[in-house]
Amino acid sequence: MKKTYLLLLAACLYAQPLLAADITVDKAWVRLSPPVADSTAAYATIHNNSNTAITLTGAASNIAKKTELHSMDMSKGTMRMVKLDTITLAAHDTITLAPGKQHLMLMGLKHPLHAGDNVELRLIRANGTAIVIQAPVRDMR
Repeated sequence: MKKTYLLLLAACLYAQPLLAADITVDKAWVRLSPPVADSTAAYATIHNNSNTAITLTGAASNIAKKTELHSMDMSKGTMRMVKLDTITLAAHDTITLAPGKQHLMLMGLKHPLHAGDNVELRLIRANGTAIVIQAPVRDMR
């Protein structure tokens, strides 16, 4: 009985990374903001490796009071930022969160950022699970 329990436990622990592999994230980074700024943006490339669409419904960060999905929109000759409720990746699709496009907006920074810091970002899926990634802070000046 004990051996069966241990095998079952090991199988569950081993399976967890496989289940999470339907989404992979790379090239994540956070823009260094001026010391007095209370917001910044984060970027990444997100890959849907599954056979079904995956919807992101939000985001969170350990360094911001609020993190939102955003996009840039040109309206009447003016570029403006728009909060998104979701971002959906089609099966086997890749999206790039990039400056001037879709991105994560980190608002209410808890402390000033420094180049080289690592920021924890959580991408929240429609099923309630989260993809946790580490993103370095980059000085883009």
